[in-house]
Amino acid sequence: MPVGPQDVISALTEVFHRFDLNDDGILDSAEFAIFDKLLSGDSFPSNDSLRVEDWLDFYRQTFAFGEIGLEVLSDLGKLGYDENLKLSNRVARLINGNTLNSLFMAALHEIFSRFDRDTDGVLNAVELKTLDPESFEFDILEYTTQPDMCSFGNFVRAFRVLAAKDLDAAWKVLKKMGYNHNLELDSRLKRLIAAGAPTPEFVNAIRDIFERFDFDQNGLLKKSELDLFQIACDGEALDDELFQAVTNGKDGLDLETFIDNFYKQTALDCEETFDELKFLGYDDDLVLDEIAGKLLAGSRLTPTFQDVLNEIFTRFDADHDGELNADELTAWNLAATAATMEAEQLQTLLEEFETGPHGGLTKKGFLDAQHRRTVCDFFDIWDEIQSLGYDDELHLDSNITKLISNGELTAGFRSMLEDLFSQFDEDKDGCLSRDELNRLAKFGSDNDHDLDDLTFESIGRHCEVDSRGYLTKTGFMQSYYRQAAAYPQDVMNEIMNWGWSHKL
Repeated sequence: MPVGPQDVISALTEVFHRFDLNDDGILDSAEFAIFDKLLSGDSFPSNDSLRVEDWLDFYRQTFAFGEIGLEVLSDLGKLGYDENLKLSNRVARLINGNTLNSLFMAALHEIFSRFDRDTDGVLNAVELKTLDPESFEFDILEYTTQPDMCSFGNFVRAFRVLAAKDLDAAWKVLKKMGYNHNLELDSRLKRLIAAGAPTPEFVNAIRDIFERFDFDQNGLLKKSELDLFQIACDGEALDDELFQAVTNGKDGLDLETFIDNFYKQTALDCEETFDELKFLGYDDDLVLDEIAGKLLAGSRLTPTFQDVLNEIFTRFDADHDGELNADELTAWNLAATAATMEAEQLQTLLEEFETGPHGGLTKKGFLDAQHRRTVCDFFDIWDEIQSLGYDDELHLDSNITKLISNGELTAGFRSMLEDLFSQFDEDKDGCLSRDELNRLAKFGSDNDHDLDDLTFESIGRHCEVDSRGYLTKTGFMQSYYRQAAAYPQDVMNEIMNWGWSHKL
């Protein structure tokens, strides 16, 4: 149907009441300024006040011979009307004239209750501090009639003004509060907040998170522990000034304050909390990933996971000196992550965790380092220990146990390697020359290429050689130990190619 003058009059009347924020039937200069700014025009009367009749008369002057002025339709388009003068859902879901949509009112009531922690129907000075302008998009105090107090009526008025003044900003706040375009509250948020308080399930999750990072179990998260929490949530370590602000100048953050801070963040920006919970291993139902339970028990590693780490340490401590030196740490990292350990990463490990008299990482230092990494990202740790031969129940792959036990070659594997060494030590000088090693490398495989210089250099650097650079029997055992520790499946494949798997 074609748009007629009466359709325009109805739309203009709705707009007038939308901007008549005090509902006195007059657009005063302040209200008119909001309207004028929204249109970014200067063609309207500059009266200090404008009644609805004057408002409509002004627009009627733009009608000509029954046709609607294009300027009027343009203005209405900016105010949420389509070409058929139907108000868009984005506007109508919040406000129509001077009436707020019932769903919008219900949302505002729920949001207000989040911050009314004492449930007295008024936001006091402490509660209002949570609603700082930066996080809430506007200053709620501009709409209060009493200093440092805000009733629900004033809270509603503030949002009515915001909806009229800046529709996008109003929807942005609602999205941060967890509402979608249909003004439906995110179901995940309902599991976190109810009646202005964190749900029992949410409190339990926050408590578990607190205990996870309270390494010294003193009931306070000191700066280093809070920094790890921030990093685990994909954030950055706190500077000293921010730490003092967060802890109110105390030595650390206690559990009650930690829970309260988590609640306030959730009330203001639920998406940030959802992201943090995901980083920390929780799903939408606040259920912790089962991997975490296999690795962590509160702020401690589970006994089973400690056994895993002890085995890995012993496996890569190739020289059995009770420390992981730079070469051994590099071998461990390469096997676990398929990446070369950066010099800076190595330096950090050796500087921040316990080292022994030889300058390598002690078992305690290794466990402490893995503990720290586990609380920050147990998913990465899980991938690494699986790369090192552990299954979902933290059982070690039988391929490894056939080759290595308690940091030593198994008797069967050692006997096999002695036979192999003797077979290729053709001149019986107790060493394998380059030519002999090349023949061994081709044994039982389709490979007809000699070993390259880089491989020989690596053998000489990590394994015992004689004055000629030939690999001794001890060096030969060392070489296969390193391979079996890091890549047991590759070694097992070699043994199968030799046809000797029955000897293990």
